[in-house]
Amino acid sequence: MSTEFPLPIGAFDRPTIWGRPWHGLVSGGVLTLPNGSTMAHPQPAGTADQAGAAYRVAVPGTPAVFRTTEQLADDTAAGRQWRSVATLSGSRMQLYGQHLDGWIYVDPAGARWLVKTGTLLTAAVALGASITATITLTRFGDFSAAPLVVTRTVTLADPGQGAPIQAISGAALETYWVMLCDLSPQGDRAALMMHALRFSADAETDNYTRYPLGYIELALTGAGSSPTVTLSVLRTRAQTIQSSYVVSGPGDFTYRPILIDIWWNNKQDHAAYITQDGVETRPPEVTMPWNSESTMLPARTQHLSATGFTLLAVWWVDGAWTDVVLSMESDVDYHSADPSFRLIAGAPGIGPPGCQAGCDRVVTISSEFNVSIKVGDTQVYATSGSNSASITETIKQLSVLESAVVTASRTIDGVTTDESRTVGERDLYDLSNWSFNIPTYVSPVRLFGGPLKLSPSAADRVGSGRWQVLDAPVVGRDFSLVRYSSHLIGVVAREGDSSYLYLPPITISGAAAGSPQTRTFSPQSRRLYGSACPVTGQVSWLAESPVCWV
Repeated sequence: MSTEFPLPIGAFDRPTIWGRPWHGLVSGGVLTLPNGSTMAHPQPAGTADQAGAAYRVAVPGTPAVFRTTEQLADDTAAGRQWRSVATLSGSRMQLYGQHLDGWIYVDPAGARWLVKTGTLLTAAVALGASITATITLTRFGDFSAAPLVVTRTVTLADPGQGAPIQAISGAALETYWVMLCDLSPQGDRAALMMHALRFSADAETDNYTRYPLGYIELALTGAGSSPTVTLSVLRTRAQTIQSSYVVSGPGDFTYRPILIDIWWNNKQDHAAYITQDGVETRPPEVTMPWNSESTMLPARTQHLSATGFTLLAVWWVDGAWTDVVLSMESDVDYHSADPSFRLIAGAPGIGPPGCQAGCDRVVTISSEFNVSIKVGDTQVYATSGSNSASITETIKQLSVLESAVVTASRTIDGVTTDESRTVGERDLYDLSNWSFNIPTYVSPVRLFGGPLKLSPSAADRVGSGRWQVLDAPVVGRDFSLVRYSSHLIGVVAREGDSSYLYLPPITISGAAAGSPQTRTFSPQSRRLYGSACPVTGQVSWLAESPVCWV
């Protein structure tokens, strides 16, 4: 931010402009200027996904900076940028190298006030509890006025979190946190995200651990010396997360295996078996019975339909709050035929040959999916596709796959790929790569933050609790999100066993320029950083150390 002063004729010894003209991207404590030169600069600080946050500050009525052609040429050569607006950088709100730990409110008279929110952005909030915050305004940047600190206490009795408690990564959700999501340029309106945190083994490296639950607004009006401060609900949980998961067709997700009684005569390889659960119908030729029991999978035909959305952020666009919405719908048709049973040899030393049952079965799957992200009414990301697969399985007992022959076709965004392959022996429970070396389900934890249930929950899967892997629907792609910073959200699509496609991130202005980037690491394996400049619109992303625009 800079200010021009008119000069009397002959006053060439006076400055024609003053302020801080050094702007650019800071990485590793080094600021890169527009002309490519560098200089030391304090790194804006903040939590991992907020170290790149950058907010624009504007004082209404401030004139645009005027530079003559000669002055502009000198500025360009020196890497200087004179601006009539400022940038608060990082979650600690750095301004010109100094951490303010608060934002700037410009009151109707143009006076500036530093706003601090006490414990509002640091303390956990119990579900069902009210939110109370102490807000302080301190006169800022006015050297001609006496220092003044004004305090206001605000309470929000109902934060809009009355929906049922959700589970995040298997843990009951009892508390949540509040984080600054965006600011108006005058600092009179702040959108605050109420979010849950996912605690897990990869939480330190996972790039999407904050799950939005709702949004509240902190608003300031009037003179900074006697302000009115209010706290209100912007979006309830019901307006932030919605999902529908419908299953139709015979049967349900309860795990009900077929019990197979195996009979043979003493230790002879002469046996028969039946499929009557728990009914001992011994074949007449078995005169010296020796009984064993195995479990097999029943036939199943089902249709799964899942729809839902998550409000990823609320951004200040053109003088109003604008929703950033991720939507998804998926339909899956699944059919597994009745298994054909057969006897297989037991483990060495355990019974005679034929003391276990195996089976063969054919599974057919088809699916369609659509995923989109909108900023307001503008769609900035979309993908769709369909899959079909036929899988012939040879199974030893319930949990061991002897082999599977897969014939599949996948179409994503109009591109079709066909493949046939044979999968060798492995633990059936761990098999999630039936086709194309990609997981055959969309991970709801990664994509929707847990509350959107795109696969059966533990409560839906009585018994083994492993339906999702065992009868995995071929949805088509495994998606993840990267929350680089407040105004920068990335989408990642898994492309193979060790290939991930990082798409240009989404900003207030839409999708950032640039090409998708392929990496061999997952978005859960290492922390990634990014920042969007609120003045120029420039974007830095996929950085492996903090970056931020100043």
